[in-house]
Amino acid sequence: MKLVELQYGIETLWSFKNDFIVKKGKIYSNSKKESINFESYKRVFYSNQYIFATINSDIEVYNLNFEKVSTFKADFPVGITILEDISNYVIRCGKNEEKYLFYCENLFAKEEENIAGNLLNCKYRLHFTDPFSPPKYFRCSDLLDEQTYWEYDCGEGIETTNLWTVRGEYLVFCTHKSDFFAGKLVKINLQTGDIKWEVDIPNTFLLYNEEQGLLTSFWASNVNGKNYLIIDIDKEQISIGEPITMNNLENVNTFGQSQYLYGSKLYFTDNVHSYGDELRPIKFGCFNIESKQVEFLQELPQAAGGQFAQVIYHTSKLYLRTSANELFVFEDDL
Repeated sequence: MKLVELQYGIETLWSFKNDFIVKKGKIYSNSKKESINFESYKRVFYSNQYIFATINSDIEVYNLNFEKVSTFKADFPVGITILEDISNYVIRCGKNEEKYLFYCENLFAKEEENIAGNLLNCKYRLHFTDPFSPPKYFRCSDLLDEQTYWEYDCGEGIETTNLWTVRGEYLVFCTHKSDFFAGKLVKINLQTGDIKWEVDIPNTFLLYNEEQGLLTSFWASNVNGKNYLIIDIDKEQISIGEPITMNNLENVNTFGQSQYLYGSKLYFTDNVHSYGDELRPIKFGCFNIESKQVEFLQELPQAAGGQFAQVIYHTSKLYLRTSANELFVFEDDL
């Protein structure tokens, strides 16, 4: 791929379904190079397809074109979760004691304190016993916690990963032993708690692609070899194997935001380790999930000795942010 742009001071990339946001200081820009300055705002965060900026007790709501579409109010707001659409949301607020304000169809419904769990959508939520540790047990209720639907116990020595995927009427999650990659994938009916599918998998650190209904993982090292895992949630099918490649892959994993699936192409990063004074180029590449072949692997000598932090593919361009807050933009060679 050909390097077409390099930006400095890029603190993070926010990925959305049809766009992404680049943050540099208090300036936020979208893929169309439109931007907004949130200098006078205390907090800026996002949920679903919206950006939120707080000033005093106001939470201003912006779409991805930076048009203000609404304003919510709460004392000392620190966060918000949009549940499916902008009329259903939960505001996290409070100066000394944290509280959560539930709104359904724009009407205040309930206030809670110290939530430990996951708000899945307008119908379902999960409750954890410990907000700081991976859940070993959890229960599922309606959004306002007026009815418990089912409970799940992982079993002795087993815990869940931080993957909670709602797919239609099912919840998909993974369990494993602490410090182990391998574990189980569980597909459970949200209403009844009946397990629809449960299968052993070699890696529970997965990337979810909503459009295709796929969970993927691609990992490689000089010690553990080269591996891929592709899970079709709807068809309940798994593909596991070794990618077709002659390239040397040294430190590839699915942690954080180090991979991005676009169509059949899984873009990945290889954070090659540097030792002592030897600054080695880090690498990025593309694995085709249909042909099971690594289509290319490319070095980035400008970031030798560094690490990739995020990767996003959008409108024929690949965006790679390093831990040094450099943003490299590539496009396909003609």
